[in-house]
Amino acid sequence: MKSQLLLLLALLLVTRTHCRNGDSTIRFLVADSAFVLRGDNSAASGKSLLGYRVAVLKQSNDHYLLVSDPRAAAAGTSVTSGVVYRVKLTGDEFNTTKELRSVSAEISFDFASQDRDLHANRSVVQFGASISTLRNGQFAVCAPGYNFANSFNHSVTPGLCAYWRSVNSRPRWIQKVFKYEPNHVHDKMFGNCMGGFDAMLYDPVAPKLAISGPFCMKGGLASVSLTTNETTYEEFKMGDENDYSGFSLTCEPEKQNPDLYATVPHSASITFTLMWRTRPSKVDLQRIVMRSENPYYSHLRKAFNYMGYSSATIKSVNPVTRINTTAIILGAPFESNNSTVNFGCVYVVPVEADWTDSQRDSLALKSAPVRYCGSDPGGRLGISVVNIGDINHDGSEDFAVGCPGCGPNATGAVYLFLGQGSYRAEQTLEPFEILEATTDLFPGVSGLGWSLAVADDLDKNGENEIVATAINSGHVLLLPARILMKMSIEIKSHGTFIKDVKFSDLENRESMEVDMVISFRTGPGSDARKYKFDFEVKLQEFVEAQSLKRFDIEPVSPSTSRLDYWQQVARNVDPKQINLLEFPLKFRISFRSNSTRHLPANILMRDLAVLVRWRMNNRKVQGGPNHFSRLFCMKIKCFQIMTTN
Repeated sequence: MKSQLLLLLALLLVTRTHCRNGDSTIRFLVADSAFVLRGDNSAASGKSLLGYRVAVLKQSNDHYLLVSDPRAAAAGTSVTSGVVYRVKLTGDEFNTTKELRSVSAEISFDFASQDRDLHANRSVVQFGASISTLRNGQFAVCAPGYNFANSFNHSVTPGLCAYWRSVNSRPRWIQKVFKYEPNHVHDKMFGNCMGGFDAMLYDPVAPKLAISGPFCMKGGLASVSLTTNETTYEEFKMGDENDYSGFSLTCEPEKQNPDLYATVPHSASITFTLMWRTRPSKVDLQRIVMRSENPYYSHLRKAFNYMGYSSATIKSVNPVTRINTTAIILGAPFESNNSTVNFGCVYVVPVEADWTDSQRDSLALKSAPVRYCGSDPGGRLGISVVNIGDINHDGSEDFAVGCPGCGPNATGAVYLFLGQGSYRAEQTLEPFEILEATTDLFPGVSGLGWSLAVADDLDKNGENEIVATAINSGHVLLLPARILMKMSIEIKSHGTFIKDVKFSDLENRESMEVDMVISFRTGPGSDARKYKFDFEVKLQEFVEAQSLKRFDIEPVSPSTSRLDYWQQVARNVDPKQINLLEFPLKFRISFRSNSTRHLPANILMRDLAVLVRWRMNNRKVQGGPNHFSRLFCMKIKCFQIMTTN
């Protein structure tokens, strides 16, 4: 393990226990990087695209990594039709940092066409340009460049896909899902769909494969049923000519009959089309548009930033209303302005909450989506996005964004974002952690963040892992989560734990002084004295309206705070405690009414919120401006992480 732990995931994770002295624990994670697969020396010269796509496959208790190289030649051949490498993962790989070269299997393009009058150029089929997985070992790989020459000697690329019901099953080849009319006047356009440019397996009960053909004349989308051996499918026509409808697909894959979204990254219509939606209960596609009155409309109409180059679906829970909502993340890697080219942005579009039924087949956004933009020229933030699950246990799913040209020396980075209870234009979207290839990983890694995937707790420590590819150097990195430290909060008043302070002790007081110690205890083998740790705290009462406030908070020590009420807190240094960090502070609670004094202290302050943020080892780590923790017991819950509006 590296001497300096890599803080990829510094997350606030809740341990729910019964109250004990007003104390609870937060776990923090650290990612120790392990090379899982490395390409040959041709990667840097542009002959290899190892890591173009990556996915994690689970069958029973076994996990496999699927990594594609659409330019690779299968073993023993010279035909560069593309290869998907399958690597079996075990828990042993997480204990040490090492490079693995073993591949469990090599999945190559072996489709044998039954059409006698067709001739395919196998060297450009791009097998592995898209990969999708579903539970119980199901996976699909597509070759959008699959082509043939017709009687007019026109090369067309309808594309095709292969589906495996399990790891060891034979592939089922799916072709001709998009119509091709060789005698049509627009012969060169019909059939050039690149079917399988993106693909998504979904619905574990009745599995289906969604296949996109963004280069069809008006965009193509097909949904293929996989429950029988016969190829039955629905084909949808989308969009306007040459707007690349279906460039990226997203849905909730493990949900039965989910809504499916197909992005439109090159919209040229009068009403800016963001994406199309198919719903199980509706026959026709619905167009999601941005109207001219939307603040981003003019910018996006002119930008051609490929908003929707990548996409992912996340779920959120509003902490106040407890309403579940869905949002679509759209990557726009070619976002630029007059001074910086291709810095890239990521947009979060809430589903339905801001949409209005303007027409039967059209839905319009009322307000602008929330966005975050990179700052590095050529960084291409948003080239990949992925749902990484609810890593801080606040009910809202979080996500990662790739930026293969970001960071020092433009070697790439992965940005991690905590999900919010709701997404509004006035809100800010900021990463809580950034992993940079140059500063945080091994030498030689370049293009980090091209493709991302999430693995479901491979090492059985309760936390998900992230897989990221570095396409320029031909690396695939597995980033397992590690517990770095635990945090606890101790609160007393005049030496007595808050839960033991009785209301009779407060009857003749107008205020109460409270001592708080926030402690971080590092894991075995970590010396906390080596950590640079700038720490800030902000205290507030969490109520829905000012009229409901029961007390005011005044800092005592440290006695000063900035205009935004954040206080810098110094750490206690104990040379004997090498694995303990302590941050003490004192504050005064002033009661707003006489009735307040007759409440037990733990009830009085049950809505006290402690916001914390810090900088550790020069790496920005924070819960974000909308994240806080409630300190006291409500029923059996002793500690919560919540997100405000």
